[in-house]
Amino acid sequence: ARIILAYSRNKRIRETQSITLDSAFRYRTWKKLVTDRPGQWTVHIFQDLGDRDIDLGLVSYTVNE
Repeated sequence: ARIILAYSRNKRIRETQSITLDSAFRYRTWKKLVTDRPGQWTVHIFQDLGDRDIDLGLVSYTVNE
């Protein structure tokens, strides 16, 4: 499965990352968050199925100076 992470701050996408997961019933991976500036960040998570994307959700967090 191909997973796409879109990092946004101030409602603008700042960076994207792609992760490829092996097929499994249950899978867990850890990814370091790429946030180089303070502020409110959101990571949108999508699964790329080729002809369409599935929105898997989002995570919001704040980076302090």
